[in-house]
Amino acid sequence: MSIPKTSFGEIALDFGKALGEERYTDAYLMLSEKLKKTHSPGILRSEYLDLFIEDGDLPIEIELLEEIDYVEYDNPLYLGSAYVSISGYFKNDDIGRWNEAVIVDVISEKGKAVIDNLEWGRP
Repeated sequence: MSIPKTSFGEIALDFGKALGEERYTDAYLMLSEKLKKTHSPGILRSEYLDLFIEDGDLPIEIELLEEIDYVEYDNPLYLGSAYVSISGYFKNDDIGRWNEAVIVDVISEKGKAVIDNLEWGRP
């Protein structure tokens, strides 16, 4: 399913793809200054891999599933939130698939869309 992407949807998808391609420093650079204080590229890697390490191999599909611009967020620079699906096959099984996600809240910081909050896993 393809939906038109807003600036916050684009950064959410780019963030998911950076993680899926093991470009953790690139993903880190998409974070707000607030999140950079608590998340290093190594922490992002660890949190990301914890999603599916028990379930299966590395993901094969990363997709923007939903953009939300009505979430109450205590920041006047809030742009929106986005739900990014991350899925792959179970280990040693070409048929069964696992699905996880990351939900990100995006704000405008210094004129640039950045991720200000992360929620790992399916809601």
